[in-house]
Amino acid sequence: MNKNLIKYIIWFLFSITLFSSEVHSDIFAKFKNIKGKYLGQTHPGVIPKLFDPFLLDYKRHHIHSAPAFSPNGDEMYFSLYEDNKFPQKIFYTKMSSNEEWSKPALVSFSGIYQDGGPVMSPDGKRLYFYSRRPYNDGDSIQKESHIWFVNRVKNGWSKPVILSVDPPIGLANYPSHFGKNGTFYFKAKLGKKNHKIYKSIIKGRKIESVKKMLKPVTVDPRGEYLIYDKNYWNVNTIRFEIGFKTTDGSWTKPRSMGDTINMKESRFPRFSPDGKYFFFTNYRSGYEKIYWVDRKLFKILKKHDLNLISRLSNIIKIKGIKEAGVQYKKMKNTLSAYYPFSSKVLNEVSNIFLAKGKKKLALKILKLNISLYPKEKLLIEKLMD
Repeated sequence: MNKNLIKYIIWFLFSITLFSSEVHSDIFAKFKNIKGKYLGQTHPGVIPKLFDPFLLDYKRHHIHSAPAFSPNGDEMYFSLYEDNKFPQKIFYTKMSSNEEWSKPALVSFSGIYQDGGPVMSPDGKRLYFYSRRPYNDGDSIQKESHIWFVNRVKNGWSKPVILSVDPPIGLANYPSHFGKNGTFYFKAKLGKKNHKIYKSIIKGRKIESVKKMLKPVTVDPRGEYLIYDKNYWNVNTIRFEIGFKTTDGSWTKPRSMGDTINMKESRFPRFSPDGKYFFFTNYRSGYEKIYWVDRKLFKILKKHDLNLISRLSNIIKIKGIKEAGVQYKKMKNTLSAYYPFSSKVLNEVSNIFLAKGKKKLALKILKLNISLYPKEKLLIEKLMD
């Protein structure tokens, strides 16, 4: 081969590496001096909080997974699209002995192919993810994603290995989570918008003892709750519901997790390894971001219906706006510890009727909103215009 060509190739590869490093550095430029468990974030109560230690520029970069923590919480993996472009990549950050977190970096096995959805095994020895990488060196890139894994080795992770499903299911497979006793849950794509979730056991490089679940579900590590994806994989309408385990071992009928979780589209449900916190992504700010909440919320959901937006909508339909105002004040007095009451709630109710073409009713709801939140008058009047 021509020596000048060889030099050019070496220079080109070096330039790509250098540029890539600069891009990664730019993404996490604001990630500095982060210390403490859960990346130094103030732990949430029963009202979900934004989990954003990275202070990302969400206009440029798109988070596309819930966080995957190691069993003892000293590592965190996640996936995102840089500059909203393919391929999706997997990043990680690690906590040192003095509880300081490293600046997020690309994992050793990601960066070339479409990789995402990291899931840590309960013992921390394997990391599962989905990828469209070639099955073998020299093969073409796959059109659909499949489950791969890497084993923990002395200085990081091994070369990725594909996890075979026995027998094969669907056009594509994605890891979901691990449940109690090491049960592995994964998703299979059966058609363009038809996805199902399965429970299984992993043996070596194979998924065995596969059983289809009746509904898409995420299982609480402590075995007390089931989180369901309602309208699963139907973009812009995904909402979470929760089922509770009864004393006889059966499960209650799923109920909505309420507005604090489902204010907008929610995706990627994930529990922390100890089951204490529930993570998910949501578009409530206009961009997909990670939120988290204490599991104590679930006990509250068992006693209270926090789906206030639909409750108010039904009251307006049946008893009118005046009664809705009365009920709103009662709800605020009894549920304010569990629900972030604000003018946004009634704005959402107004949007429901506006979407149905009931403009006059929507305007009346906004006027009620002004009476309840006079300080928000200018903002609400802008919505009325």
